[in-house]
Amino acid sequence: IIISTWKNENIELINSLKDESIDILFNDEPKKTISNIDHQIHSTHAALNLAVKKGARYSIKTRADVRINKNNLETFLISLIKTFPAKKNKFNRSRIIVPSLNTMKYKIYGLTDIVMIGKTDDLIEYFDTEPFKDGLKKFGLDENNFLKDGTPIIAESFLCARYVNKLDGNISWDLKNWWQSLKDYFCVIENSSLDIFWQKYE
Repeated sequence: IIISTWKNENIELINSLKDESIDILFNDEPKKTISNIDHQIHSTHAALNLAVKKGARYSIKTRADVRINKNNLETFLISLIKTFPAKKNKFNRSRIIVPSLNTMKYKIYGLTDIVMIGKTDDLIEYFDTEPFKDGLKKFGLDENNFLKDGTPIIAESFLCARYVNKLDGNISWDLKNWWQSLKDYFCVIENSSLDIFWQKYE
């Protein structure tokens, strides 16, 4: 388990979680950000790089307030990855698996970022350290305009659109392309398949 957080958090309290199976990263916060998406990119990328150093071929990226209670989790998820190979493309090695929790069928590139499972190298590509502001520029957008053909390219939609754009070389900002991306590169499973618990609000 790798907990990736910030140096301005309660270090003593968080360190109380540490044991021989838990690593904790205290990161410097990214500067000059226009969205908290840069924080997620930075902290997740740092954790995944540590996972690579520790020899983790596969990783589960999740929020600290999510619980995944399924038994035999590794066997189940790795068998899904091997059973459903991704469409051949420039670099990704396997599908990224996500739960239906906050994955949107009719929100273009609305792939959840609450829980993501895949080969560690693919997740590193997904959470590329390119800042949000620079990524927007590539889509012809900026901090004053996040809309692309009526779709707000923020948070999880930005991450997914950026990843698909890397794989395909271009994206068309419509449902047809979004659904094709789901078919080619991702695998959406029911929340019950992971026995997920997430109590963010009520």
